This record gives sequence, C-alpha cells and structure tokens, in this order.
Amino acid sequence: MTGQVTDKYNLPPPPGLPIFPDTGTDEDGKHEDACYQADAVLVSRIWPVNQARVPSIFATFFRVRDMMIGETLSIQLLATLPIQTCLFPRLLSLTWLDQHQLTNTGDFCFFLSSTLRRCHVLELRIDFYHIGTRCPALEDFIIPDDSDTALLSEVIHLSATPTLFEVKILASRDIHCPLDNLNCVTFLNLTTPSFRGIEVAAVLPIIKRFELPSLKKFEMYAHVLPWAEAEHLFRALSRCKASQTLEHINISSGNRTQRHSGDSLTAVRQFLCLKQLHTLRLSVHLPIYLNNDLLFEAMTSWPHIRFLSLVSPHFYTPTITFRGLFTALHQCPRLHTLDISLDTVNIDIDHTDESFQHASLQELILATSRISDAEAVARIVFSVFPSVDQVSPGFKRPTRGCIEVQRRRERFSRTLWDSGRRTRGCIDAQIHLDSLRASADLDRSILI
Repeated sequence: MTGQVTDKYNLPPPPGLPIFPDTGTDEDGKHEDACYQADAVLVSRIWPVNQARVPSIFATFFRVRDMMIGETLSIQLLATLPIQTCLFPRLLSLTWLDQHQLTNTGDFCFFLSSTLRRCHVLELRIDFYHIGTRCPALEDFIIPDDSDTALLSEVIHLSATPTLFEVKILASRDIHCPLDNLNCVTFLNLTTPSFRGIEVAAVLPIIKRFELPSLKKFEMYAHVLPWAEAEHLFRALSRCKASQTLEHINISSGNRTQRHSGDSLTAVRQFLCLKQLHTLRLSVHLPIYLNNDLLFEAMTSWPHIRFLSLVSPHFYTPTITFRGLFTALHQCPRLHTLDISLDTVNIDIDHTDESFQHASLQELILATSRISDAEAVARIVFSVFPSVDQVSPGFKRPTRGCIEVQRRRERFSRTLWDSGRRTRGCIDAQIHLDSLRASADLDRSILI
C-alpha cells in the first residue's frame, strides 16, 4: 500500500506510523509479502524481519481493524515475542483459516482485542478461555460444526461474554450431549439462539436454566423430532423466564418419525402465554391440533402476530372453516402471512353476504387444503382479502395434484412457484382470482 493511510473510524494515528508498500524489501534484503491496511489486513506470508523493524511493525498493528489469516501464514515473529498481550488493540474482526498455525498455548492472546466484535476460527483451543474477559465487546463467535463441544461448554464459557447477541450451534451430525454446562452466567443480551442438528434433550437445559432476559427469537432445526420431544420443547419454551419477551419461534424437522402415537401436537395451546409473539413457524411432520375455537383464542392472545405457519401432514383433515378463520382474523389486524390447513371443501359462508375485509393479509398459503370449488374459493379470497394476489401452495411441499402450469401475471411469474409445486385446486383458484382482479381493474378504469 502506498500513499496516505485513511481511517474511516476517525481515530488519531500513532506518531510516526510507517506506510508499508504491498511488496518490497526490508533492510537486510529479505522479501516481504504482506498487505497492511488501515481497515483490513490479509496476511499471506511474513518472512523474518530485522529486529530494528519490530517497533515500526507494532505501530502498524495499531491500525488493523479486520484480519484474515490464511493457511500459509508464518507467525515466527509473534512466537518469539516475550509478551502475552494483544498486539492489535483496535482489532474488530478476526478470521483464522488454518488451525495448524496456533501451535503454542497462549498464541491466541496476541489477537484478543478489547474491541473485537467478530471471531471466526476453525478450531477451539484452551486459549479461548480468556475470550469472555479480554473481549468484552464480542458479538459474533463462529466455530465449525465438528468442534469439541465439551471444550465449548466446560472451558470457554461463552455465557460469560455479556455482549453476545446471537449464538448459533450448527451441526452436520446429531449432538446428543447436554449443553447445560453453559449456564454458569446468564446471557444478558442474547436475543437469538439457533440450533441445527442438536437433539432436544441437549437444548432443554439451556432453555430451562438460562434467564435470557433479552431473548426475542428462537430457532431450531432437528433432523428428526418425535412427538414426545416436540411436546417437551414447546412446554420448556412456554415456561422459560423469557416467555414475555419472545417474539419469533421457528421450529422444523427434516424427516418424518417412523413411529407416531397419533396424537396431535399441543403447541398452539402451550404458546398462548407468549403475548409478544410476532412469528410462529412450525413444520415438524406431525399434526398440530387446531380448531376454530383454539384459533380464535390464539389470535386474541397474540395481538402482534404477523406470520403464522402451522404445517400439518397432507393426510390430516382440516378443522378450520372459513367462518372460524374470519372470526379469528378480527383479533389480528397485523397478520401478513397465513399458512394453515383450511377446510375449503365444506364452505360455510356466502361471499356475497360477507362484509368483513382483512386488508393486511398479503399471502394465503393453501398447500395442505384440498380445493374442490376453485371459483368459490377465489371469490372469497377476492372479497375478503383485497391485498392477496395469489393463492399460494407454499414452497415446501409438492403434492400429487401438481400437474399443470397456470397462467400467471407477469409480475408474479419470476418470483413465485415452479410448475411442479401447485395443486390443481390452487391453479384453478388462482386463475379465477386473476380473472376477478382483472375485471375489477377494468371496472375502475371505465369509471375513471
């Protein structure tokens, strides 16, 4: 790098800050191939340098904000320093791509800046024991899914890092061991814990024992989620100390359970106490108990709900009628997206007599609803939901009726559905709905 170093953080540079070129030769003729910048440094190789250059190198370290260390880095210079303090006092982000370079315990201390906010490493080490005390501003800590989770819970104690907003544990294989050793200190500012590939038994201790006073969002994906474990998870969430702050719940599973008792999940009833709920998305390959009365009670309990998706298996007979749906929708004027199993065969209303309109609903998903009278469904949607331009089958679950490409408005064709994700009923309903929308537009243009 040549020329003047700029600092977008408006921090004063240290006196006598040297400006290093991208490539060059130091005093003893040895080649340097290092790139130091004011806001970012990508280090590929540092050859041994003359001891006289060490003070100027330290001055340059003072300016480093973001560091990415590749596989060919040599840290011989750092390894020979007789100190155990951070050499990069203003470092904000550290990405370490080669675990083989940190060979000595204590090497990582060189990079534990008090300003560090993001840390991404490929290996957990004993050195991380200090990360909670030396990095009080840490917000994002990323480790690979094959890391030693025992070290994570027993040694590092991430819960002692009070600034963490989001913790994600993503595993490509199931993790069975409990993570309750993380509960030494509360996560005061944690808003979003996310778990993937973690069994419910390993997650429950976290939910039950942590105070999590700032919790707003809970995400979990399990490869398989049996009925009993799902019920335990729902009960723990409804009874946790953060139940009054929880706004978003997203729980899904990848595979169907081999054995099921036939009972329906009671998630909706258990979540009635979550008064701040904005989003509830459940897709767990198990029937979710819901009828007209319970839907009305849920909408009354969740005045802020905007996204509701309760995905039941296709063999589950819908128990929500149009009349029950409209009665419940009076209680949730902010609802934007609705994905539930609706009885579209036994239509219990006459759209010509229906004066109710729900203007905020923009997406109605009828993936698991068997539509026998597409025109009647389209007229109901047209009359009651003026902002709904599509009767969507959803993105997740193709059905046997996906046989035809329907005519779409050009403005939707690039963003919604491929030809293999539509039931015949949804196709016909959408065609009728498009026709009604076009007629309404024509009438308005004639009146003008």
